[in-house]
Amino acid sequence: EFFTKRSYDIMIEHHLNVGIAGFCGIRDSRVELLYDTLGNGATDMSSHYSKLRDRARQMARTVLA
Repeated sequence: EFFTKRSYDIMIEHHLNVGIAGFCGIRDSRVELLYDTLGNGATDMSSHYSKLRDRARQMARTVLA
C-alpha cells in the first residue's frame, strides 16, 4: 500500500527498466517487487518467509521460461 499510494512502484519500475536497463541496451526488462519482506504483522515468520521464497522462485521460473 505504501509503495502504490505514493506511486513508488511505478517510479522504481521506470528507473530500473528505462533508466538502467534501457541505458545498457536491454530492450525487454521487467521488475517484480516482493512486498512486506519484513513481515510486519506476520505471526508465523517461518511461513511468511517460505511464501516469499516461493513467490521469488515463481518469478524466476517465469523469467527463465
